[in-house]
Amino acid sequence: MNCYRRYKLPSGQHGAALIVAIFVLALAMVMITALSTSFVVAVRRTDNQLLSDQAWYYLTGAEQLASELLLAQLKDRAEQQADTLYRPELFGQYETDDGWLSFTVYDLQGRFNLNNLNAGAGVPGGVETDENGSPQAAPPTAGASNTGPVPSNLWQKRFVRLLLSIEEPQLAEPDAIAITEAVLDWLDDNVLETGFGGAEQTFYAQGPLPYRPADMAMRDISELLLVKGITPQIYAALRESVTVWPREGASINVASVDRMLIQALYDKEQNLPMAPQQAEELLQAIREGEVTTLGEFLQRPEWGSVALKAEQLVDSSEVFLIRTQTQVGRIRQSMDSVVKVGNDQSIVLARSMRML
Repeated sequence: MNCYRRYKLPSGQHGAALIVAIFVLALAMVMITALSTSFVVAVRRTDNQLLSDQAWYYLTGAEQLASELLLAQLKDRAEQQADTLYRPELFGQYETDDGWLSFTVYDLQGRFNLNNLNAGAGVPGGVETDENGSPQAAPPTAGASNTGPVPSNLWQKRFVRLLLSIEEPQLAEPDAIAITEAVLDWLDDNVLETGFGGAEQTFYAQGPLPYRPADMAMRDISELLLVKGITPQIYAALRESVTVWPREGASINVASVDRMLIQALYDKEQNLPMAPQQAEELLQAIREGEVTTLGEFLQRPEWGSVALKAEQLVDSSEVFLIRTQTQVGRIRQSMDSVVKVGNDQSIVLARSMRML
């Protein structure tokens, strides 16, 4: 008689073992997949970081190259004692091992400096000159005392005319003055509202998202969108004609002005800007080389029978915007740099990975 019996598992336990085996296998596959995915992500992240670092070096290298070219041009101009209009026209594009690199230079002194409006903060332009070039007593500045009428000085008048030069949306003179007053209040350091269109903390605190006015020089032209009366449409129309660099303000280089700013320089009929067609003709004369000096610019017939005064107008610049772009592999980056060039050196005032 056989003393041993074959032991059989109940039929239900065979299924349980199979399920456990499948579960363990699935768990192992999930872990392998997770580790594999994590590894791929880590490799891609490292690769992106390396490409981004390489792009950064390309961008700063292009910035340095553009600065050196500006220095060379300005040095040659100084050595030749040239009094011709200087408008930088610098552009470069180069192929690289992994893509391409380009830079473009823009003249920021060919734009209206918004910080000039606050003449009470030591910005040049608060003192006007007479026909002989002698300084005159500056009229009361609304931005400083909030008692004088607006526009009351050179820069305020130019800004009002700049606003009136916008083709779409067209502004009436009272609206342009009100916006100027609001910008003045944004820049000044007091709490008194300027004129009937000014706005201080009380106004901005009543909105759905309360905030305070800066009460200091603008650091970015996008601040205009926060100012009372500035709509996105008005901001878009002004964007290429205004700047906030340098912080302390600067004269206007007539070689680089656009049509709207030429209209704003017109000073024959109160706050009315020059007619667009006349401004376009003068702009074309500059670009085609018919106007070669500041004196010729001031004597152009578009200004009327009396020459334009050379108040805060120059024929050269020292503050520029260098816009660099690069593509390295699948990474594309761009950078804006504000540089001040002069005295055989260039100083970077600001850098941003977005448009300044």
